[in-house]
Amino acid sequence: MYIPLGGNRCGVPRQILNMSIVWLLTGLWHGASWNFVIWGAYYGFLLILEKHVFACLLERIPGFLRHCITLLLVVVGWVIFRAETMGRVFSMLGSMFTFSPGGSGAWMAGNADAISPLWMLIPGIIGCLPLKEKIEQL
Repeated sequence: MYIPLGGNRCGVPRQILNMSIVWLLTGLWHGASWNFVIWGAYYGFLLILEKHVFACLLERIPGFLRHCITLLLVVVGWVIFRAETMGRVFSMLGSMFTFSPGGSGAWMAGNADAISPLWMLIPGIIGCLPLKEKIEQL
């Protein structure tokens, strides 16, 4: 769809329009619910920001930090994709980022006071790092 619309062969405004159309259609392709349309718009917006707004800045950010930012943005995208309503999106994101007992992950302990999502976040971040390559280089 992107190539028939003109792809990258036209000016920046047309590229932005093409990317917007493709990602909105990608959202609709996944389903006729608003969360899918918003999910498509979200990814289209991120790609436009990456390519046309923050390209020079992103080149100067260390790879480790770019990796973490990407994982965070993808997780937010999955929440938008999965939630049934936008109210549920905000509720899930609030649970994920408040780091209070009873937020995300507290249900795993069976007791809301037994575990803080912050302590689950730390091993999660470590597990998402490209450590295998670093260990193999040693």
